[in-house]
Amino acid sequence: FLSYHLGIAAPEQPEEVPSITPFDRGTLVHAILERFISEVLAGGTTPEPGEPWDGGHRRQLDAVADREFRDAERRGVTGKALLWEIARAGIRRDLRAFLGADSNIRKKHGVSPHSVEIPFGMLPKAVDQRQNYSQREWAELSFGMPDSELPPLERNGLRFRGVIDRLDVSPDDKTALVLDYKIGKPDGYANMTNDPVMRGTRLQLPVYALAARERLGIPEEDVKAAYWFVSSRGGFVTRPSEPAGLDEMLEPFDEVVKTFKAGVRDGLFPANPGMSRSSPTENCAHCDFDKICPPRSRRWRTWERKRRNDPRLADYVSMAAPGGTEDGGDVEDGQ
Repeated sequence: FLSYHLGIAAPEQPEEVPSITPFDRGTLVHAILERFISEVLAGGTTPEPGEPWDGGHRRQLDAVADREFRDAERRGVTGKALLWEIARAGIRRDLRAFLGADSNIRKKHGVSPHSVEIPFGMLPKAVDQRQNYSQREWAELSFGMPDSELPPLERNGLRFRGVIDRLDVSPDDKTALVLDYKIGKPDGYANMTNDPVMRGTRLQLPVYALAARERLGIPEEDVKAAYWFVSSRGGFVTRPSEPAGLDEMLEPFDEVVKTFKAGVRDGLFPANPGMSRSSPTENCAHCDFDKICPPRSRRWRTWERKRRNDPRLADYVSMAAPGGTEDGGDVEDGQ
């Protein structure tokens, strides 16, 4: 409401940032990996699934990193010189480790890079203008919701748009692997094997996998997707540990999106600060407006009253926290 309707935004003061922020670090690493893979694709030196990256690729990655480092410095997002020197060295170590981890993933799944930063449903002006390689824009993705309770006009489907970090494809074009890069730790993704959409909080993979299937015409069971934590801090692991098949994700994704759509239709936008005993306001952690909201304890108590007493929220609460909270039980007011 504050951001989109009132147009309020937190002021940017990069000169006061002592070190590069996690957001800017993630943006930087994404840019380096995108440029590197796109240059390899354009140059026709993409390794086969069982082939490792070679010395030429390592030098190419270093050169791309140097260019992006200079660009980040010009934009003033790197912070103090000494702290940036330390951060830059850490990023470079991670990038070199990335090549070995990437070789292992490609060999394991029998795929090679096909394309990067793939937009779907995006207007041309919304696509990164710094791209210097040919990239066809994918059509807007529609996903039908066959729910007899929804009005006829709403049964025609929901529209999605976004940008896929990376798509790998097998040499015979019969299987695909969608990868979404993450820079932090995988702690919040631990249960994805059992719940691939994490109670509606992790919808990128099914959406991206649907877009890949529509674009490539590959059967659902042959399109897999995973978050890939491309840093030493994240251990270069994927979540789920074994990439999830689109066929496995569709049913829970369908149920979550139906709940969201019904809530929008009915005008329900519950301000849920978080549903975990260990972090009762975890959803507020990265909000620019956190400091101007009521005290966190009051937010939790307000949410608890709404959750317990408003029957219109039953479907949302059942989806987001079966049993009452993320920990599986009710929490008394004030705890």
